[in-house]
Amino acid sequence: MRVGLMVLLLLLPLASGWQTPANPKAIPISTPNGEERLLVLEEGVWTSDDWQELLDQGVQPLRSVSPQRLLVWMVGPVELARGVESLPFNDAAFLEPLMPLDDGEIPVRVLFEPRLPPSAVAHLNDHLATVTTSGLLAQRGWASLPASTVITVPRAVAMNELPLLEGVLWVEPVLTTNGRNGQAAELLQTGSFDAIPFWNVGLNGHGVVLGVADSGLDADHACFRNATTSTSMHAEPNATYPAVGVFGDDHRKILHLNTTVDDNDTPGHSDYRHGTHVIGSLGCYEVGAQRNGTFPSNGSTLAYEAKLVVQDIVSGDGWVPPSVDELLWEASSYGAVIHSNSWGDDTTAYTERTGRFDGYAKAMPWSVAVIAPGNSGEGILEPANGRNVISVGASTKSTTPERWSSSSYGPTEAGTDGVFVLAPGATISSAAGDGFWSSNNNNLRPSSGTSMATPLASSAMGILQQMYEEGWLHGAREPLTPVAMNPPVWSSAVQAETVLLGEGFTPSGSLLRATLAMATHPLQASERNGGSNTDALHNPYDGWGVTNLSRLLDVGALENGTSPSSSLWVHDSYRMDKGAVSTWFDTHANGANNLSGLSEVPWDGTGAAGPFLQTGDVFEERFTPMNNRSVRLRLAFPAQPEPAMVDDLQLRVVLENGRVLLPDRLNAEGEPIMYNASVANLNDIDVFPNSNETVVGLDIPAHYLANASWFDVQVVARYVQPGGLAGTVGLDGDAVGFSLVIQGVERDATDHLDGDGDGVANIDDLCPFEDATAADADRDGCLDDGDGDGVADPYDACPTVNAAEYDADADGCFDDTDGDGVTDNDDACITEDLAWPVTAAGCYPVDMPPSLSVSLSPENNTTLDTTVLIEWALVDADGDGANVTLALVFSDQPNTTMAACSGFVEVAEVQTCQWKLPDDLVPFYIAEARYDIVADLETGNRSPAAVADRIHEVVAVNVLLPQEITVVSGGDVRESGGSAVILGAFGLLLGALVARWNRSRRRGGEPPGVAAPFRRTP
Repeated sequence: MRVGLMVLLLLLPLASGWQTPANPKAIPISTPNGEERLLVLEEGVWTSDDWQELLDQGVQPLRSVSPQRLLVWMVGPVELARGVESLPFNDAAFLEPLMPLDDGEIPVRVLFEPRLPPSAVAHLNDHLATVTTSGLLAQRGWASLPASTVITVPRAVAMNELPLLEGVLWVEPVLTTNGRNGQAAELLQTGSFDAIPFWNVGLNGHGVVLGVADSGLDADHACFRNATTSTSMHAEPNATYPAVGVFGDDHRKILHLNTTVDDNDTPGHSDYRHGTHVIGSLGCYEVGAQRNGTFPSNGSTLAYEAKLVVQDIVSGDGWVPPSVDELLWEASSYGAVIHSNSWGDDTTAYTERTGRFDGYAKAMPWSVAVIAPGNSGEGILEPANGRNVISVGASTKSTTPERWSSSSYGPTEAGTDGVFVLAPGATISSAAGDGFWSSNNNNLRPSSGTSMATPLASSAMGILQQMYEEGWLHGAREPLTPVAMNPPVWSSAVQAETVLLGEGFTPSGSLLRATLAMATHPLQASERNGGSNTDALHNPYDGWGVTNLSRLLDVGALENGTSPSSSLWVHDSYRMDKGAVSTWFDTHANGANNLSGLSEVPWDGTGAAGPFLQTGDVFEERFTPMNNRSVRLRLAFPAQPEPAMVDDLQLRVVLENGRVLLPDRLNAEGEPIMYNASVANLNDIDVFPNSNETVVGLDIPAHYLANASWFDVQVVARYVQPGGLAGTVGLDGDAVGFSLVIQGVERDATDHLDGDGDGVANIDDLCPFEDATAADADRDGCLDDGDGDGVADPYDACPTVNAAEYDADADGCFDDTDGDGVTDNDDACITEDLAWPVTAAGCYPVDMPPSLSVSLSPENNTTLDTTVLIEWALVDADGDGANVTLALVFSDQPNTTMAACSGFVEVAEVQTCQWKLPDDLVPFYIAEARYDIVADLETGNRSPAAVADRIHEVVAVNVLLPQEITVVSGGDVRESGGSAVILGAFGLLLGALVARWNRSRRRGGEPPGVAAPFRRTP
């Protein structure tokens, strides 16, 4: 827990309603006198009667955790009423300070749960006595107020053991009271004392230069000096005051100190110590904290890392400021955009000095003056009554602030609010000057007034500038870069490890004013606008409200790897590339140190984002609202100084239903009036006059945008006064830039853009990346496709054919992938060999396997005649013929052929095969063997669809040779024996070789036809 929370708790009554988030610890250290239990009701809520019933049962109620959850002290088991669940509970915690605690023993305050019974308090007191030697003052509290005691214990005991004691509410370290500029910094961040989310993520003014003019600076104060002591590290021995150091780029705080008028916050001078106090509130960074890397303390303020340009404008003659444009010019020359001024004359008139503040803001767009309006109640003192300045009223230093009673309020004599925002200004402790640069003092002193509020608001604006410079805030659809979070070592842990940031740019004074108007919250209704309870967004008493950066951006809820401002859209006409502002200034300053140089070199806006509006111009952008979110808009622009009129730029919001909203036009419910643009003439300046305010805004309730997919924002230049330099932007120009900040929209939405340039918005464009201008009769953003095949008409070679499933080359026609002349939609087969014709289905003709129809052949198991005749016919349904082989083979060696006839047959006529025995047998036949007559058929189809396997048919089996032929050549009778077997085997081998040769010859493409000995039967 942080110091801010502790301070808040000490300021508020200690009551049972306060609680830390439930965070069950390890096993609590219980007592024999009871323990804490959480009683949870299934239905209903706890009542006084319920409490009394518990007391009657010996159960002590301690405090309500919620309407259904009651914390009690219970001794032993108790029979509870039905519908009540009893749970263990311990939410006690050690409240961590921001500054790390030293090791060893530390003083802590232990708070007991309220309403603990005396026996429990006594037992806890006894337990505490075992861990400390300091005195105990524990006592029972009264009603909801908890009892407490201060003891000294080792830090580990305080942090880890004491919160585990049953009956302990919380444990807090006893700290030394310090100055409360830190409180103001917390209030400016979140409106509370218990959070510093901007500091935790490094948003502390780093890289920003703040200008200030005042009574001078006690530069050796710890807020500003360069070293902790005159002999410590960072001291500069060659400097007149070594601890103060030499001002410049290398100085930790003071970039430049102008001593033209005076060189110190000098004792005896007018408003002695005023400057040191103001400058401390603007950018104090306590030297010990910075050099040691500890929490910014002792007067350190919100933008503690900012560098300062300090101008001493008080001498022995009193306040003697030079022309303010010289002060502002000098600040600009050192890179300062924000300039803080807590001084002015006692008049509410628009003075020459006020005009120079306004004129400089118009001529130098990247400059804004922040001015205290005075402490005289009614009436805004000059120069805070300017058109382009920020006048800061003072509020009380509280989480429920009020306007500080003496703070000046408006309206101005011109009828404008006069107060822009409020900032803490009551009892602000800041640097106390002693007038000596060698004392190295670190004292603080309290002071109140708008002089104190003004530098605090300027410091907050420094954070806003840093957010733009580093890319936390940026325009829509910009390149983003992941940036690792590098929180200070003393800060609370940051959940996000990286965030996506934009390129960064220097914001204009107008953009800072619009953004600050968004970074506020209104006072309570009873306090707003002097107690008149108005619903207006701004008023002469409070301006836009109390400065609160979290109303702009909740950096405490950063999500890892995301953009922190995805719901915030910003536009700045004056936006230039990073670093270009200094180049612009060098060019347009023209060697002078005041407005004269800036007015002599005209600028037409080249290099800036634009637009720069002239009379009749309209800027328009369409936005996508976020679900269930209200939308807030703030528009700012620079005006010419009096007596010139304020240019008439009208902010309009056009809803999807055609109704129009305007700033500062509210109905009886306090919500924007919806005008019918077809009836109301929004250009009628009598009905809708210009307000003369240079910052205007609108808050659109969420229910106005329910179910809306878009709304339009327009900036209408109803009238921009002419100037002597037509087409230019500056003091004598006739064009004006503006800044617009919108919260509650999808910043990077492209719904309503026309990304492909076909005239159809992305959200309505079904083809957002296709320019459908050439053929889009139905205006759906897609090229028309008349035949519905997915190929747009301009590119469809077959515009009347839907080739959707068969058009790999996307030409709109059916493909013929295999090139067989049959398109893929009709092609049932893939043709591999185009030399063979295919059917209308794209397939080769089906190969019907051939077979034989044998009409005459030897019978099975018979003896052959000397002449063997086989008659047969080819059965071939597809007529592609077949290679046919009839063979006499050994029954037990079917691969050995004794006689064969073969040939190609393609007719269905009867064929014959005839063998004469033994003439047609191989020479080495075996008479005693048994033989089979077989047929082998091989299709004549040569296409890839051919049946590859040979067809084997048996014609006759188990036949014998006739006895007359059993004598082999040579006259010897066939005998069984070794020689006969050898000869037979040789014959078999020879037959196999011959058969194999025949097969290979046929497969090699033997020409079709009937080969001998096949003969057709006459």
